[in-house]
Amino acid sequence: MTNSIKLAGGLVGSALWIAGCGGMARQPTHHKSPSQVVTVNNTKNPLLSKQPNHAKNKKVTSATKIAVDTKAIARGQTLFSRKCAVCHGVNGVGTQTAPRLEAPSGVASSFQTEISLRTFILEQMPANAPGSLSHQQSRDVTAYVWHIAESK
Repeated sequence: MTNSIKLAGGLVGSALWIAGCGGMARQPTHHKSPSQVVTVNNTKNPLLSKQPNHAKNKKVTSATKIAVDTKAIARGQTLFSRKCAVCHGVNGVGTQTAPRLEAPSGVASSFQTEISLRTFILEQMPANAPGSLSHQQSRDVTAYVWHIAESK
């Protein structure tokens, strides 16, 4: 009798083991098939990857853009001619001492947003007196510089 119990127990155990393995072989519900897998390339050095970095081609939308304020641009142009043109040239054409700001320039691609440009201008400009512009002056100059950088 003990042999028949062992045999029955062995068969039941084998059946459970086989059923368990079959259940384990199924893919989990969160598994994605290869066609659903998305490759992400977040490297900043294009030489490190052969895949294109599409993040650079991000479209500027109304959500990422500050509304155009023509009065701020006019005030910024006046302030620019007084404080910035000495280094950047008239209308931001660039000189030997400072880069070109008028389009085509690297302003928009370097700073990505007007807000980051404004922070830079507020803290670092003018070069001969960094941080001397008020918040309103930095807003106005930023509006003008962004305008001339995107205008052509």
